[in-house]
Amino acid sequence: MDREEYSKISELRIMLIGRVGDDKTKIMNVFLRSSEENVKQAPESAKVFISDSEKCHMEKITVKGQKMAIVDTPGLCHADKSDRDVMKEIKKCLSEVSPGPHVFLLVLPLEPFTPELQNVVKIFKSSFGDCVIQYTMVLFPDGEKLEDGDTDDFIGQEEELHNFVNDECKGRRHVLKNNDRLPDSTLLDIQQMVRDNEGKHYTGDEALRKREIALAVNGGALAGAAVGGAASQSVPSVIGIIGGLAVGAILGGVVGCLGYIAVKRAKKIGRVQQ
Repeated sequence: MDREEYSKISELRIMLIGRVGDDKTKIMNVFLRSSEENVKQAPESAKVFISDSEKCHMEKITVKGQKMAIVDTPGLCHADKSDRDVMKEIKKCLSEVSPGPHVFLLVLPLEPFTPELQNVVKIFKSSFGDCVIQYTMVLFPDGEKLEDGDTDDFIGQEEELHNFVNDECKGRRHVLKNNDRLPDSTLLDIQQMVRDNEGKHYTGDEALRKREIALAVNGGALAGAAVGGAASQSVPSVIGIIGGLAVGAILGGVVGCLGYIAVKRAKKIGRVQQ
């Protein structure tokens, strides 16, 4: 998709992912304060979002001319549910941004990158597949905690966090202050990430796609072998063993081609589209 086609995307679809608590709520409220319907109002008069950690919630807003559908999701590290159960609920939220989100905003607090937070990242990647990182930006709320407003020193103190943010996410991260509106730089970087992805969106579970391809390959090979073997047995004795093997090879090759076609179709499951 070229730049001209990208400009035709009418609405960016965004999902917030993070721990249970106030962090995602703070980010959602930053977006709401930035919407065109609220931007002319005083921050304290703007619409306020109250999170429900058990359910998905979608808001449709326009920020500086860009339409967005932004979905808050159930929080991880829930006291009464396992992270895997919460992730199952989060994956159901994909229907809210059908056919798929352009952007995942992974919300991490400005605090030490504990094993609990590391697990948030791990289960996020394992649930959605490594390909999800292509569509991911890290957002840190509570930016007022950083006196100089620079996250480099903070991230540099945590090797695991540094590797995830700077290496895997290619440095796509922003710090937001809770009482401010969405900075122009954050919106521009979100749009640039979508542009870098040619306007494509996340489509589904990478693991499922791999299973479909594996089944197609194995199915084609097994079917080819079975048909080839059956053909070699059914060829008249006049032709003999050599003729039976030849016919078996031909039919096996045909079925093998069908298996190849099945692979191509399976790959389409993971093809990203606008």
